Amino acid sequence: MSNTQIRPIEDEDIPEFLDLVDNYLSEISNELWDTDWFRWKYDQNPWTPEIAATVAVEDGEIIGGVGFVPVPMEFEGSEFLGISPTDLVIHPDHRGGMTFSELVERGMEEFADHNTWLTYGQPREDTVDVWTRLRGWSEVETVPRSWRINRIQTFVGDLTENKLLSTLSMAGQPIFLSANLIDRATRKSTDPSVTVSAYESVPSELLQDLYETISPSGLQINRNKQFYEWRLSKASHADYRTFVARKDGDVVGALTTSQWRTQDVVKIVDLLPINCDSPTDKAIVRSLVVVALKAHRKNGAIRASLSLPEEILAEFGFVRTRQMKQLMEWGPLAELAGEAVPSWDLHFAGKVLEQADLTSEEAERMLDWRQWNFTGIEIDTA
Repeated sequence: MSNTQIRPIEDEDIPEFLDLVDNYLSEISNELWDTDWFRWKYDQNPWTPEIAATVAVEDGEIIGGVGFVPVPMEFEGSEFLGISPTDLVIHPDHRGGMTFSELVERGMEEFADHNTWLTYGQPREDTVDVWTRLRGWSEVETVPRSWRINRIQTFVGDLTENKLLSTLSMAGQPIFLSANLIDRATRKSTDPSVTVSAYESVPSELLQDLYETISPSGLQINRNKQFYEWRLSKASHADYRTFVARKDGDVVGALTTSQWRTQDVVKIVDLLPINCDSPTDKAIVRSLVVVALKAHRKNGAIRASLSLPEEILAEFGFVRTRQMKQLMEWGPLAELAGEAVPSWDLHFAGKVLEQADLTSEEAERMLDWRQWNFTGIEIDTA
C-alpha cells in the first residue's frame, strides 16, 4: 500500500473508473454506464459538494474506486443527509488489502461538514463481512426481493411454458403465472372510489405534496421536489412512469416504475403510502398495482417495491428469491433481457456517524430495520 494513493476522482479518471465498474463489478456489460450517467449520479446530485467519488491510484493506474450518493433523510422529526457508498470496485489483483476501507473512509471525509448522520450500504452477499468490518458499521437486515414473471420464456430457454409448468407442478415447485393467469389477475376488481391516472413524466411537486401528508415517523428519504427531480431524471438512463391514485378528488397514493432502456425488467421503485398498515391504504395500493401491472404487461418481469404488503405480493403472483432460485435450477436460463442473473436478496449495512445529534438509544433505533421505511428509491440508482 505504500505506493497507493487514495484521492478524490478527477474528470480525466472517469472513463477508467467506468471501465473498472463494467469489467469487475457488474455481472453484465451495460453501455448505459457512461460519462453522462456518472455525472448525473455523482456530480449533478444537489447534495454533492463536488464530484462524489474516490479512487485508488497505483503507478499512475486506477486500481479501485467508489462513489457516494447523498440523499436528504429524516428520522423522528430530524432532517439530515444519508450517504450511500455505491459502485465500489477494486481490481482483482489488488483485493485483500486496506484499499477497501481506505476508499470508503476517505470519501466520507468530504461530507463531514454537511450535516451527515448516517451512511448505509447495500453490499453484495459475498462482501457483507467486509462491509461490517469497517469501523462502526454493522449489518442491519437481509431483505428478500420479490419478482412477478410475466413471460416464463424470458427466464427459461428450450422448455415450452406448458412443459415447464407441468414439470414444476410434479416436482412440488411453485407454479408461475401463465399468460391467462396474468390477464385474470389484472382484471380483478378494485375500490370503485379510487381512480388511477398515469403520468409519463414525473409529477415531482404532486409527489412532494403527497409525501408531506403521509410522512411516517421512522427513517426514510425526505421526498421533496428537488429529490424527485434529480432521482427520477431521464439523465439516469431509465424511463419512469408514475401512477397516481385519487379518492374524492384528493391525491391519496402514487406508484413509480423504472425501466432501463436496454432491459425488459420493470422495477417498482417508489410507493406512497410507504407503510400500508390500514385497510384503506391497502385498497389504494392494490388499485395502483392493478393499473401498473396492466401498463407493464408486455415486460418480461416486474420487481416489487420493498414495501408492498405480503398479501398483495401473493395475490398478484410475485415470488420471493428462494422461488426464483428454484425456477432457475430447471433448464437453461435465457438471458433476462440483458440481465443474465437477477439480483437476489438485499443485504443492508449501516453506521450512525459521531456528529449525529442523537442519543445512544436513538442511534440504536436508527439501525433497527423496523424503522427503515424503504421502497427501493433509496438504493436503485444504477
